[in-house]
Amino acid sequence: MNAETVAFVLALAFAAQTVVVCVVLLRLVPVLGEVNELIAELRDVMRKVDVLTRNLESASEGVQHVEERVRGVVSRILDEIEPPVRRIAGLAAGVRVTVGSLLRRRPITGGNGLPPPNVTERGVVR
Repeated sequence: MNAETVAFVLALAFAAQTVVVCVVLLRLVPVLGEVNELIAELRDVMRKVDVLTRNLESASEGVQHVEERVRGVVSRILDEIEPPVRRIAGLAAGVRVTVGSLLRRRPITGGNGLPPPNVTERGVVR
């Protein structure tokens, strides 16, 4: 091979590479345009997600505030109701014990000193 042939082959190889690069770039340019469009759409979606996240955060804060207020109101209501209910429950227990004690001491009689015919010795109705 002489120098002219080598130079021709090298020039031909360079031209082929240039053609390949041009073809790749021509195919890549539309893809890059689509990628840019997708990136723009993604930015819009990210803005919407950011707004949605901020709205959810503020709504969450509102719910937490309402929860704290409801918890406080319920606590105050229970604080007001619990002591009287405990007193009434204690009073009812005392009445129950007292009545039970009185019923155990006195037998139920039918007026003649004998238990009525439908009541047992323990005071249970038959």
